Amino acid sequence: MTWTQHTSGLPSGNIVYSILSHDNLVFAGTVDGVYLSQDNGSNWQEFNSGMEEKIILSLAFDDNILFAG
Repeated sequence: MTWTQHTSGLPSGNIVYSILSHDNLVFAGTVDGVYLSQDNGSNWQEFNSGMEEKIILSLAFDDNILFAG
């Protein structure tokens, strides 16, 4: 097994506190909010529309709704 770093689109120095896979999407909870990857983690984009709190320590899915807190 080998590991490959995939951080394209994540802020530098960002710590990922939580990671969640749902269907073909991967979500990461960080101190700068939620980031989304649609290509298995190779590239990331912010997914914070409408969020007031940006420090995300945990992620969960229920009925196709993403909960972040």
